[in-house]
Amino acid sequence: MVDRDLPFAMRDLFGLSDGTAWLFVIIFEATIVMYLRVNFDFAPPLAAGTALALMAAAALVVLVFPVDPLPWPATIFTAGAGPAAMALTVPWVANPTGFSHQLWTAYPTSYLLAMLVLRGRILAAWLGVGAGALVLITLGAFESWHVETVVRALTPVATVGAVTVFMAIVRPTQRSLRELRSEANQR
Repeated sequence: MVDRDLPFAMRDLFGLSDGTAWLFVIIFEATIVMYLRVNFDFAPPLAAGTALALMAAAALVVLVFPVDPLPWPATIFTAGAGPAAMALTVPWVANPTGFSHQLWTAYPTSYLLAMLVLRGRILAAWLGVGAGALVLITLGAFESWHVETVVRALTPVATVGAVTVFMAIVRPTQRSLRELRSEANQR
């Protein structure tokens, strides 16, 4: 069962329904660009540019789309953007020693998937985590990466896990706030 009022309440709680939403969008987009700029150092420009465009578009969709929970086409696009960006950039990662700084695409992917959780699409976010992990583990195996490289790049697991727990804790509070607002409106 989907609680249709909860994501709207979360958007209100985080200020995503007024003018400050655009400031958040700009900061979120800048964060994605900062992380993904590293890909231009080692991946072909077309692959790096496509990954950046996918992630930037997904950030816009997950933040600005006005309907909650996020409609399925937007949800599928957002959940798939990170793993697709990883698949475009990770094949060129050279990892002769431990952790590779070139796996930065996993970090903004974790942020996008966490926003999906906040928008009411928890299962889709976890499917995105699984798809990203599959990309990293598969390519890591073919490229003989060190195990620590793959494990450290699986940050979406921790990020989405934390936000999922947060939502489970906040959900009862949001229901109470919604009931109080409804009572106040009736009066």
